[in-house]
Amino acid sequence: MKFVPKPVDDDVNIPDRAPIRDFLWLGGGMVGLLLASYVVVGLLVDLVVPHVTPAMEKDLAQAFTSAFQQAEPTSDPRQIYLQKLVHELGGQDYQVHLIEDDDMVNAGALPGGNILVYTGLLAKVRSENELSFILGHEIGHLQQRDHLRGLGRALVIFTAASLLMGPDNPVNSLVEGSLKSAQLSFSRQQELSADRIGLRLVENYYGHAGGASDFFQRLARENKSPWFEGYVSTHPHPAFRADALAQLIRTHPVPPKLVKPLPLVLR
Repeated sequence: MKFVPKPVDDDVNIPDRAPIRDFLWLGGGMVGLLLASYVVVGLLVDLVVPHVTPAMEKDLAQAFTSAFQQAEPTSDPRQIYLQKLVHELGGQDYQVHLIEDDDMVNAGALPGGNILVYTGLLAKVRSENELSFILGHEIGHLQQRDHLRGLGRALVIFTAASLLMGPDNPVNSLVEGSLKSAQLSFSRQQELSADRIGLRLVENYYGHAGGASDFFQRLARENKSPWFEGYVSTHPHPAFRADALAQLIRTHPVPPKLVKPLPLVLR
C-alpha cells in the first residue's frame, strides 16, 4: 500500500489568538496569585501570633540576638541607664541592647522582648522625656506583638514546624538562618498605635507629656521628603507623626511641664 502524506498547513504553529493576549492573561493570573498569597499569609500570621508561646519566641529571638549579645558591653553605664528607664516605664520583662553605630538614628523591637538602641539615636535626643517616649514606643510594639507580625511568612513556617515537630527541628534551623538578615517592618497603623502606648507610658511616668514629641518635631523640620511619601512607606512621615502626637497631647488634660535633662552618662 502506497503511503500518501497528508497536506501540511503552513500556519500550524501560529496560534489563533495573539500572543500578547496570552501574555496578559498569564501576567494577570500571576499578579492575582501573588495578591491572594499576600492576603492569606496576613490572615495566617494573625491566627498564629496568639499561639506563639514565650518559649517559642525565645527560640525565635536567638536568630536576631546571637549576633550582638556576645559583643555588647553589659557594664556600659549607658546601657544600665537605658535598662533602668525601660523597667520604670513598665517594660520589666524586656531587655535593652545598646548597639554601637553612630550613623544609625534608630531603635527597634525584636522577638523575645528585646529592644535595640543605637548610639546614633542617643546622640540626637535632647531630653530624657524624648528618649522615654521612643523607648515607650518600642514597648508598645512588644505589647502588641507587632514584632512577630512583622516576620510574616517566616513566623507561620516556624510556628507550624515547632507545633508539629517540636522546637529542635531542621525546618526551624533553616528559618532561623534566613531571619538573621530579615528586616522587620511595621504598618503605619501599627506605628501610630505604638505611639499612643508610648505617650501613655510617658504620661504615667512623668505625670505629663511634655517633651515627648520634641524629637519627631525636629525630625520633621529636618526631613525634606514630600509629605505624601508617608502614604507609600511603612512609617508615617515625620511631619504627620509629629502632628498626630501633638493632637493626642492636646486632648489630655495634664498640661506639659518642664522636661527632664539627659543624665551625664548620655552626654
